[in-house]
Parts: sequence; structure tokens; C-alpha cells
Amino acid sequence: MTKQKLERFEQVFNVTSARILIIKEVNFLLVNSVALHGDHCPICQHVEKELHKLSHALNCSIQGAQHYDKCKNTESFAPSAPILLQHYPLYRVSDAMCTGVDAAPLDERNQLFRERYDVISKNASKKLLWWFKPRLILSGHTHHGCEVLHENLYPEISVPSFSWRNRNNPSFILVKADLMKMMDQGLVKSCREGTFKIGLF
Repeated sequence: MTKQKLERFEQVFNVTSARILIIKEVNFLLVNSVALHGDHCPICQHVEKELHKLSHALNCSIQGAQHYDKCKNTESFAPSAPILLQHYPLYRVSDAMCTGVDAAPLDERNQLFRERYDVISKNASKKLLWWFKPRLILSGHTHHGCEVLHENLYPEISVPSFSWRNRNNPSFILVKADLMKMMDQGLVKSCREGTFKIGLF
């Protein structure tokens, strides 16, 4: 990835490589996980600085007036942990520990993942968890579903592919984001193509 390609992508799609979007008082942290290789390239350094700045601002929003001097010039967000959205999953060795109806077939679950290719690096994963303490991580890339708990605290759901080319039972997930009820009431549902009609609003 070159700086020019990244800038073109950001201009065409009107996005940045790291930002927080607030919908109904829920913070969604959108991250370009391609820029998280941790190899100190100029693009990665820029995104890491932006993530650190967002982390500081989010912590200020959560802590309120407690640290006014350190927080007076920061962006304001909803006072809650974010939902992290990114293409690549956080670091895991394989799909062996994955659960869920869309998990990889048993004969594929023990295939080892490569850092920075199948999953983001261990170091980048630790930073994201430490900086943001996300209430939920949603990712994709592997074409199979996976429900896994990082550090016994942070749930990640890898969304399976919604393409017949990639899997025999394409599916997607539907999330109802409510600030107070998120995961407690099973509000994340896996849906298979053909099981119900999809309405676009």
C-alpha cells in the first residue's frame, strides 16, 4: 500500500484509516486494519498516532470532568467503550478455539494463521485492546465465522463470507446496538442467506 493509494481511497470513499462514528450513543471505531502491520511504515505510523489520539479522546469522554486539564481540547464521544469494526481479525493462532454455527469445518480449524496476512499482528492486537477496551470486535477476512473471547474480556465475532463463491452457506450478522443492553440479551444474531427476506431501509 502506498501513501498515494491510501489518500485516493480516503478521498473517493470519504473515510479515514481510523475514526469513531457515533450512532444512537454507541461508539463505532472504524479501523483500516491493513495499516496495522506494525512495521513502522509512514502510513502505519500515521494511523497509530491517530488511534492513540482517538483513544485519549475516548478516555476523556468516559472519565468526564475528572481530568479536565488533560482533556479540554479533545474531541467528544459517547461515554462508553466502542464497538471495533475492521476487516482483519485480531491475532489468534488458528480457528481452533472458534465457536459458533458458521465456524470453519473441523478439518480446517487447526490451520495456522500468519500474522499480518490472515490476522493482524499480536502487537497491534494488544494495542487496540489496551487503548480502547472494546465491548465488541467485528471482523471478517477468513470467510468463516468465529466467536472468540480475547483476554477473557473482549468478545470478537468474525463475520463469515456472504458469497456462494467462498462458502457453501453464505451468511451475515445482524447487530442491534443499544447502549445499555448490547451483549447481555443476545442481540448479535447470525443469519443465513435464504432464511428470511432482507429489507433495506
